[in-house]
Amino acid sequence: LIAGSAVTYRLMMMYKSVIPVGIMTGSWTLPEARGQGLFSVVIQQSLELVKLKNGRYLLAFVISENASCRRLNDAGSLMVPTRYLFSSLSSGKSPPQKKIVQEPMNQKTLENIFLIFKENRKNSHIFFNYSFQQWTKQYSESVDPISIWTVGENVAVVEEKKDIIKILFCSGPLGEPLEENVTHLASFFRCEKGKESMYFSMNRKEIAYLEGEGFSSKMGYLCILSGEQQMEINKGD
Repeated sequence: LIAGSAVTYRLMMMYKSVIPVGIMTGSWTLPEARGQGLFSVVIQQSLELVKLKNGRYLLAFVISENASCRRLNDAGSLMVPTRYLFSSLSSGKSPPQKKIVQEPMNQKTLENIFLIFKENRKNSHIFFNYSFQQWTKQYSESVDPISIWTVGENVAVVEEKKDIIKILFCSGPLGEPLEENVTHLASFFRCEKGKESMYFSMNRKEIAYLEGEGFSSKMGYLCILSGEQQMEINKGD
């Protein structure tokens, strides 16, 4: 066994239409087997699996500097820009200006956060339509510790890696920038755990704010492959 991948199936809301999609997940190739075109085969086989499930698109989230990004581009993907944002000693407010408290990880707390999660996406045109079970598996089950925090009146879900804190979800009420809460969290975890934070975004306003606060950014893409000839997603969405 020298290479592998998985396909995760989700329902995507696109302008009030429900569309089944597959997402390339955990793809890998052993170092000695790279450069032989194996990932290109994996892409095509993944697309065939999605078609068998009556899926419309195959999606993949990649960092721009990875070879997998080039292969997905060569395969004809629509490349939608994303950003991986990293805090640093020069970023964010220190110490945090909001009270940040860890909350218990239980069913009731997760159900409440799931409702907030859905509410935060009401104004989006395109998003994944998670069931509670799917959301729970993605946002609360991991090999690494996952915890829930309140940031003032808002809530966040984070995953603690060996060297960094991944902010998986952070809410923000109307009239208050969500991205401001990310800077408070970054400052808090730097002070309390001695670790920097990472946040993923496709929102131009969030990205501009966090970069302005000193976050470094790494370019990425949401790659979208269609089994049909006509691609209906606009990059501006």
